[in-house]
Amino acid sequence: MESILSSDENGRDLGNQVIKLWKKRRGHLVHSYSITAWMLSPIPEVMSDAANHSIEHHLVVDKLIDKLFHCENTDLVKNTFWEEYNDFSNKVGTNYSRDCTCNNQNISQGKSYLWHKMFSEKSTKVLGRLACRVTSKIIGIGSAERSWGDVKHLKSGKRSHILGKTLEKQATIYGRSCVEVARIKRDLKRKDNIHQENLFFDDEDLAEILKIPSEALKKIVPRRRTFNGWKETWETSTKEKCARLEKKLLQKYGNMKFRDDDNDVILTINPKYCFYKDGKAPNKDEYGYILYSMKDGDDVDDLVMQEPWELDPVIEQIMEYSDPNIEIIPLSNSGGKNKENDSERESEETNKKQKNYKAFGKKKAQVKAEEEC
Repeated sequence: MESILSSDENGRDLGNQVIKLWKKRRGHLVHSYSITAWMLSPIPEVMSDAANHSIEHHLVVDKLIDKLFHCENTDLVKNTFWEEYNDFSNKVGTNYSRDCTCNNQNISQGKSYLWHKMFSEKSTKVLGRLACRVTSKIIGIGSAERSWGDVKHLKSGKRSHILGKTLEKQATIYGRSCVEVARIKRDLKRKDNIHQENLFFDDEDLAEILKIPSEALKKIVPRRRTFNGWKETWETSTKEKCARLEKKLLQKYGNMKFRDDDNDVILTINPKYCFYKDGKAPNKDEYGYILYSMKDGDDVDDLVMQEPWELDPVIEQIMEYSDPNIEIIPLSNSGGKNKENDSERESEETNKKQKNYKAFGKKKAQVKAEEEC
């Protein structure tokens, strides 16, 4: 780090290296769309900066017009565009000189394409069409990173062979779906001032967005939650703290209700926190996860007032407590699937190890034979 910050005899310090890297990648970042959108932005700060554009920027815009309007007379299109651009940049004419164009809310929100659609598209022949097209493009680095994230999400597991147009189309659809879900959550948060983590079809807010009639909404039967009424193997598969196991435990036991017979009160499992007992002195043989239980009205984050419970008694109390919204699956109805799956998994791992040992032995014997020859 000191070698980067310190400058050598040639003056190559951190600032010069950053400028060198920027010049190396400038051609890929400052392209024709970004330059044209910069010149056509109605935001006052950007307009004042774009007023210092050079002849090189003019040539870039002309090349982009040749590319986008190749089916038309490009010379006539260019002349028309620069005439309209003169009115736009100087705020002259009946359309751009009005006060409402400068005080529009789309400028403060950074939505230049909506501003041009409202004030430029119908009043100009070329500038409105070109401005709506270039200012609506998401050309930042963040969008590129999100697109790569969508591609990595799709190319996983058995779908790692997807290439070409199929991957491009699926990534576009998946990315658009994520944007739409985020927009719905943002609108709900802005409207109700509540961040709703889970959206189901029986929620009134989502039903209103999807335009589901209230009569049909009353006929929807809520989905029952299932609970495996035994301690599964993965619950005791670790002797150390594991974040993945904590998340899985809270998904199974979180918000489950049961009755505390000693105090005659209904308790709820904390859906956010659990505690790991590391088995250190004085109880060296006791290790595993402990759940927290809350009374009605208790704060989820206030762990001092919550009572700790081990997994075995919690399972027994949940089995005895009859919650109509919970479908409890006892161990007798599981058909021993948990143990069968574990035994099958162990046998598969054993067979795999044996095959690897045999293959390694054959390879070793082959190499030895070749060396002797």
